[in-house]
Amino acid sequence: MPKSGQAWDPTFLLGHPLFEVFEPLARDLRGTTFPSAEQFTQLAESQRTARAPEAASLRFSHLERKPRRHKRTQLILHELYDGSIHLKRQVPCLSCSYHDLFNALSFSAFVHSKRVLHERQFRALEQWVGDLPQLPGKRTREQDALTIFDEGGVVLLMAEPFLSHWRASTEASPIPPFAPGSGVVPLLFGHALLEHLFEGHSQVRASAVVIELDAPLPSGATILDLADCYLAARLSDPSEFTQPGADGIFFMDQTEFSIGPPKPSWSAWHPGDREAFQSRYAQLDHRQV
Repeated sequence: MPKSGQAWDPTFLLGHPLFEVFEPLARDLRGTTFPSAEQFTQLAESQRTARAPEAASLRFSHLERKPRRHKRTQLILHELYDGSIHLKRQVPCLSCSYHDLFNALSFSAFVHSKRVLHERQFRALEQWVGDLPQLPGKRTREQDALTIFDEGGVVLLMAEPFLSHWRASTEASPIPPFAPGSGVVPLLFGHALLEHLFEGHSQVRASAVVIELDAPLPSGATILDLADCYLAARLSDPSEFTQPGADGIFFMDQTEFSIGPPKPSWSAWHPGDREAFQSRYAQLDHRQV
């Protein structure tokens, strides 16, 4: 579960090769104290108005944990995490929490995709709950797929000739952390994944969505806009993210990065991989407000 009251380190992920593309956003948060919900809102809103003014505005608000003995007498969907985001345009976050700091960075980097993901999560929540007075005991496969990617997903932009090489591969293909000229760029989408890097995990496996491009990769901030546009389209497609899976598995081992061979489809993910990702990510962030 996300932690609160954590000690502040203004150098979080500074210089990490997989964090380079996010550094222009993170600079606004590197003050002397842990950023507040208001600062998260300012960052997310500045990115939205500059890059996607048509998107709905959001604000971040501090969430106080309820005591363990607290029980609901009625299920109110807008008081659940995805309901709060989609219906109230309010992102709950704990005080002094790196998990939520990285979530704010993800909302700021992937303006459209994060909104589409939580709208879809809310629609899945509505169908899951129906007329029940309490949450059912087991979530749907679609909910698991969306949560796993939200917490631990990676977007891989691929252009020729790397794309053709990857499609024909049967083993892991090495990739640089951020080199658009190479034809492949990994962008960390999952905020729990960023948290793992901050905590010093040197070996990481993540579910990857591959975005195929028919033009050379751009450099600079426009690469986030490109990834956000394509990813939002895939998240909007009801035929995708219907159950846990991946286009490929992204690997980090110390300072070396690679992408495993293509998976046949999201629904054909190897059971061992699926179980590993579910145990790590699927239960992370369905908090109640």
